[in-house]
Amino acid sequence: IQVIERPRPTLNRGKPVPGSVTTEAGLIVPAAPALINPYAGWSQTDVQDRIRQLLGDVEVPRFRKAVFETLRRLRDPDTTPGKIMEVMSIDAQLVGKVMNTVNSTAYSPKSKVQSLDHAIMLMGNADLERIVMIVGSKAAMPSQTHAKFALGDFWRASSRRAVLARELADIVQPSKANLSFTAGFLQDLSVPLIVSSKKDDYMKIFSTAIEEKRDLHTLEHETMGWDHAEVGALIALNWELPEDVMLCMKDHNDGAAQTRPDAAHYVSTLHASHGEEWNEIFANKVGQRYQVPREALDDVCNNSI
Repeated sequence: IQVIERPRPTLNRGKPVPGSVTTEAGLIVPAAPALINPYAGWSQTDVQDRIRQLLGDVEVPRFRKAVFETLRRLRDPDTTPGKIMEVMSIDAQLVGKVMNTVNSTAYSPKSKVQSLDHAIMLMGNADLERIVMIVGSKAAMPSQTHAKFALGDFWRASSRRAVLARELADIVQPSKANLSFTAGFLQDLSVPLIVSSKKDDYMKIFSTAIEEKRDLHTLEHETMGWDHAEVGALIALNWELPEDVMLCMKDHNDGAAQTRPDAAHYVSTLHASHGEEWNEIFANKVGQRYQVPREALDDVCNNSI
C-alpha cells in the first residue's frame, strides 16, 4: 500500500530558524513544535481538587497496588523479568489477563505459554506495559454506573477503537502504533466515572449525542463547560501514566492537535451503536490527511470488529 501524507512540511532555502534542520541538499525543514503540557507543575493535590471540582465529592479511582508497582518497575531501566514477576504474581486477575493475551493469536506461540516469567520475556516490556495499563484502568473504573448505561457495550467499543487505531497507525504512522492502541482504548475512560457521578443529568447528554449523532465533547462543553477528555487527562495524571498517553487522552477530540497520533483522533467518534455508516465518516477523515486506498480502510474497519 502506498501512503501519501499531506500536507508535506514546508521546505525552503532561506535562512534557518532556531531548531530547524538543514538537509544535505540545502533544504530547510522546520522543526516540529514542542509539545506543551498544560498540567506541568501540578501536584497530586491540584489534580484531585480539579477532579472534585468537576465531579463533586467523588472517590478518585485508583490503580490496584500491584498494577501501579508493575508499571513502575516496567519503566525502570534496571528492571528484570524477575522483579516484574515478583509484583505481578500477587494479582491473579492481572496474571490471568497477561497469560490469556500471550497465548492468543496476537502472539501465536508454538506451544502454550504456561509460566508468567516466560510470558513476560515473550511479550517484552513495551507490550506488557500496554496490557497492564489497560487491565488496571478498566478495573479501576466503576462497575456500577447507571441503569441506562450499557457498560459492556462501552468497553467493547473501547476495545474496537484500540484495535482500529493500531491497525490504521500501522499503515500511516507505524512508529505510533502502540501509542495509538493505548490511546484508542483509554480515550473515553472517564465516561463511566462521569455517569456514576452525574447520573441522569449526564445520561441526557450521552443519549442526546447518540440519538442526534452529535459529538459528545461538544454537548459536554455546551452543557457543563468541560468535557470527558479533560477528566480523562486528570485521571491519567493521578495514575502517573506516561505523558504521551495523558496528552492523547486530553486531545483525542481535537482535530488540530499535534499531541496525539492521527489514528487516535480518527477513531474518537466511534460508538457501540455505530454500524457501517460510520466507516464512511472514518474514511473521509483519514482521506483529509492521508491518501490510503479505500479498500484498505474498509479492511481495517471490518477486521477491527
